[in-house]
Amino acid sequence: MKYLLSITLLLFSTVVSANSFVEIIGAEEDQDSYLQVSAVPFEEVVSAKMPHFELTQGLLKTNIVRLTDEFLPSHEVVWALDDRLEQYSNVTLVGDSYEDILEQIARQYVIGACIRPNNVVEMYDIKANRFYCED
Repeated sequence: MKYLLSITLLLFSTVVSANSFVEIIGAEEDQDSYLQVSAVPFEEVVSAKMPHFELTQGLLKTNIVRLTDEFLPSHEVVWALDDRLEQYSNVTLVGDSYEDILEQIARQYVIGACIRPNNVVEMYDIKANRFYCED
């Protein structure tokens, strides 16, 4: 019981004295107030020049092949995943580049995507750890 009381007193004194160690940057010396931050609205800028891709309902493999044919026509898709992966709705993806759009899709499905130097776009299962993509 006496240990519980001493720990409680220690915690209380720490909390009371903690405010004296906090320095508020930008506040006047005689002003004793907490730093207040106002929320700044985030505005996403989407330019008409940015690459757009319509991810359609159906098999994911078909969408990836269509994406690759649209942005990198000389590349071949190597699919090392289950052929039954599906996209259940139509979604328009906007990114900075083909790689950004491909990464958005890969992140959504928790799969790996690697663009190889020999004109191959490789889609693989991260969990199986069969392939890796070196940068």
